[in-house]
Amino acid sequence: MQAAELVRDYISAWNRRDAAGIVNLLTHNGFYFDVPVNRKLSGEPLVQYLANDFTQRKLRYDLVGEILIGTFSIAFQYRTRDVDNPTDDGARLSGAEFLTVRGDKVTSIEDYYKFPSDTEPQDASSTGERASSQNRYLKSGLQEEQVETYKRRLLNLMQAEQLYLAADLTLPELAGKMNCSINHLSQVINGEFHLSFYEFLNRYRIEYAKDLLTRESHGPGSIGQIAEQAGFKSNSAFYAAFKRSCRHTPSAYRRLNCKG
Repeated sequence: MQAAELVRDYISAWNRRDAAGIVNLLTHNGFYFDVPVNRKLSGEPLVQYLANDFTQRKLRYDLVGEILIGTFSIAFQYRTRDVDNPTDDGARLSGAEFLTVRGDKVTSIEDYYKFPSDTEPQDASSTGERASSQNRYLKSGLQEEQVETYKRRLLNLMQAEQLYLAADLTLPELAGKMNCSINHLSQVINGEFHLSFYEFLNRYRIEYAKDLLTRESHGPGSIGQIAEQAGFKSNSAFYAAFKRSCRHTPSAYRRLNCKG
């Protein structure tokens, strides 16, 4: 299945409010991570979670901009509107999703989105942080249009050039490639993705490492070699980041998911 077709099927399932259809696009161990409310779910709990959401809101999801395709990942941005009340500003959330793919299936979905200030989810642990980030944007003079431009440019650099594989990549260096100030880049990463700079890089590095750990053509490969290829400076940093993200050590993840 082509990336564009996969994204179309995924968006279509959301617009049909088809919880089972969304889950069926995932691998057996695949998961959906609702980042703003810090919920990671799979299987039947995910079906129930989505079904409950669909009973509360009837939204139309529309793609914004290009679909960015990496070796093992797909990224895209979207906006929503209320089907029954298109002028309802409270339903106009914007977001970005990152799909990690394996063949025709998705192993993980990370959903980052932002509600209008009067409709942000009340159970989100990062509500205060998001409000603080918005205030910083205002104080720094960074406009919403600039935020979207920088975010799109950042996602494109990560997907197309895989800059995260450089273990010595720094915030100033990335800001230089982005042609923006260090402060503005930091604000975009913190405010739009709710991550620190290194957390943002490590999210990509972990997904890259997960593919190496389970790819038949890669061969056995030591954990240290994979950590280095994925952009980590040390095995200890790799183990800590990997277990925090996947709740398994790299070795355990390989045993559970290896195709060979």
